[in-house]
Amino acid sequence: MVSFCQKGQRAEPLAVKNGHGRCSRVGHDFPAKMGSDMHSAVLFALVFSASASGTTTRGQSSDSLAIVAIDGCGQDTTSSSARLLRNALAAQPSVSVKSEDETLAKVGGPQLGSLQDAERLLASARLDFLSEAAMGDQAEKLLQQAMAILVSLPPSEPYRWQTIRDVASFQAMVNSLHHKDDAERALEKVLRVEPGFQVDQERYSPDLWRMTDRVRARLKAQATATLSVTSNPVGLPIAVDGRVVGRSPVVLEVPPGDYRVEGVFGDQRRMARLVHVEKVTSVEVEQAFDGAIQLRSGLCMATDGSRESRLAGLIKLASAVGVTQVVGIWQEEPARGEVYLTAAVVEAASGQELREAKVKVVGGEAPAEAIVKLARFVAKGESTPPVEPMVTRPRPVGVAGARLGVEVRVQGSSSRRTWAIGTGGVGLAALAGGVAFNLMAKSAYDDEKKAGEAGDLAAYQSAKSSLASRKTTAAVLYGVGFVGVGVSTYLFLTGKEAPATTVGVMPVEGGAVASIAGRWP
Repeated sequence: MVSFCQKGQRAEPLAVKNGHGRCSRVGHDFPAKMGSDMHSAVLFALVFSASASGTTTRGQSSDSLAIVAIDGCGQDTTSSSARLLRNALAAQPSVSVKSEDETLAKVGGPQLGSLQDAERLLASARLDFLSEAAMGDQAEKLLQQAMAILVSLPPSEPYRWQTIRDVASFQAMVNSLHHKDDAERALEKVLRVEPGFQVDQERYSPDLWRMTDRVRARLKAQATATLSVTSNPVGLPIAVDGRVVGRSPVVLEVPPGDYRVEGVFGDQRRMARLVHVEKVTSVEVEQAFDGAIQLRSGLCMATDGSRESRLAGLIKLASAVGVTQVVGIWQEEPARGEVYLTAAVVEAASGQELREAKVKVVGGEAPAEAIVKLARFVAKGESTPPVEPMVTRPRPVGVAGARLGVEVRVQGSSSRRTWAIGTGGVGLAALAGGVAFNLMAKSAYDDEKKAGEAGDLAAYQSAKSSLASRKTTAAVLYGVGFVGVGVSTYLFLTGKEAPATTVGVMPVEGGAVASIAGRWP
């Protein structure tokens, strides 16, 4: 028998004689469309449920494009231009373009509602559960939608984690009647990041208490992996699977599986990293990058407006989204009254910008025909007016903020072989130095790993700084060494007067780019 209380409490579970609830009043003002709309539940399955069920969510690069708007993230024109370009590219033959939903799912998905929406869905699920004679099918659908909304909220949202716990507890109760495996998975969502969690003993039956204890014991035995989360800058609040677990650096012992890691950036949703954790897994949250990814109206990246910032951010985003190439699109005004829509294609693996072109904006937006031609240029490199190409050949994109480079100028001499000996000696010395710094970098990596596991912040930062410096130095020395040996060999074999030759090395993300310039007979 169901009993209703007359207290003016906020939406709580209905009271029932078997101890599954307590007295309170359920609100009936939740929107009907939310009860029937399953979009949120589908997206929830992509970005959260998979981690609890063991489904791998690791991004693997595929031969496809992703589109991202750059700057002007609060303006409809930027996101609208990105959608128009995506549609035009999708119409190109032999071009695979990720949809907006597919792209957003890789970085956490958009915000799907409010905390109040989730609470109303939870209240309605409780009401439907009782009216369905404890079958719970419709209630489970409503709970999935409620959880999808909660996961999509900013980590800073007050009561977000408490409501996640409430929804997971009720999901466990609903499924415990007929689907015990699903009930345990619902509890796992909370227990793996909050091992001390216990369901409300005033609200739920002893059977559910005991199930919670069993799941807790199993997860404790399975907690053989280490998740180490750092941030730049240090001290950024970190949330894992919806729970704020502390300020970085954070080290958690967790069961192997897929986790959602995100920084807390005020009251706005930003990028979330979907991470597969096994053994020791390290994640770094960058405020300048993660905090710049906005998801409100499609995928948009805010930058400082510089070309370097845009292109370097696109390379990082390609890796995060799991595509080989990403297309950035933005508006710029080179002269007063002249506005252009610019699109650039970058490739993550090589760290290169492949193509870039612009079209003039007329009346606040680029003409539809111009967008179609811009898409053809992006896909094939074909440019026809009004498309104005700016980059038509691949060129490397330097790491944002990096200015380190080495340039060696070899002047002409009466004997190439004299210079060959000197250049060869420099090259061999540089190679030896590269090997030494590479070994030193390995040592720094081991120190960083140990400090992270021990939670020693000072030692961790020191080791991390040393690792970055030694890796860059090793890359530069290897580049100089190989080029020096090559130039030495050439000079020695030709044995004629050497004209001026310039050898340059510039580090880029994942290695270094070497160049040789000069006049050769």
